[in-house]
Amino acid sequence: MRVSILAILLAALAASHTAWAQSGEIPCAEAYPAVAGMFAAAERHGSDGLCYACPDGHRRTERSLVSPQACQLAGTATHSKAEKHDKAAGSVAKACPKGQFLSIRDGHCYSCPPGAKRTISAITSPRACVLRAAYAKAIPRGSPFPCAARYPADGTFEAAFRRPEDGKCHACPTGYAWKGKACQAVARKAFAASTRAGKGPFCKGGARFSVPKGHCYRCPPGHRWSVVGDVAGAKACVKRAAKPVRAAVRREK
Repeated sequence: MRVSILAILLAALAASHTAWAQSGEIPCAEAYPAVAGMFAAAERHGSDGLCYACPDGHRRTERSLVSPQACQLAGTATHSKAEKHDKAAGSVAKACPKGQFLSIRDGHCYSCPPGAKRTISAITSPRACVLRAAYAKAIPRGSPFPCAARYPADGTFEAAFRRPEDGKCHACPTGYAWKGKACQAVARKAFAASTRAGKGPFCKGGARFSVPKGHCYRCPPGHRWSVVGDVAGAKACVKRAAKPVRAAVRREK
């Protein structure tokens, strides 16, 4: 039975997605999609396992993701011909003006366009010069593993999420949820029991007297008196209202 190349590629793609799912890793293009005016979709580098992306308006070359020539400005040529000038005069060492170079073959001086440098190709070759301005380095975006898996909720912060602006993991303080531009307080009642604070009926320091118990009671730090039940009850205190809006905190460097 003959198996088509397309079937083999589809099977390999399915296997790679299964491996990603099992390890918690997700494709770089999904973790770091293209951001208009900033980045192209990211790719994974095999050596360090991190995701890199070309600057917006650039495309990937055949070079390594960590090469200075990893990305090429779209629509630009990578090489050009050298410009031919007058024949050289004087000694070989000082035959051509500064910025030009001598061709032993025909005795003429040649130069590359501004921003380009000479290659090892023949001086008459279309690839005699390489345009350095046409290339750019790929930009490190971060890890392909989900932020929530790397930085789960820990009592100080909620589970982390990735912000497309910088590709880094950010998290809201506990009790807050990300709402597009800032962390907003989650509306919920957090009751707590009061603690005994000496005999009554005269209580000090914000404590209150419980007639049934005959003692003074005080709310724990960060709480205020609620309007539910007795001052000695399980819901005597409620957590103070948090600030309605707070900034997200970046969890990774």
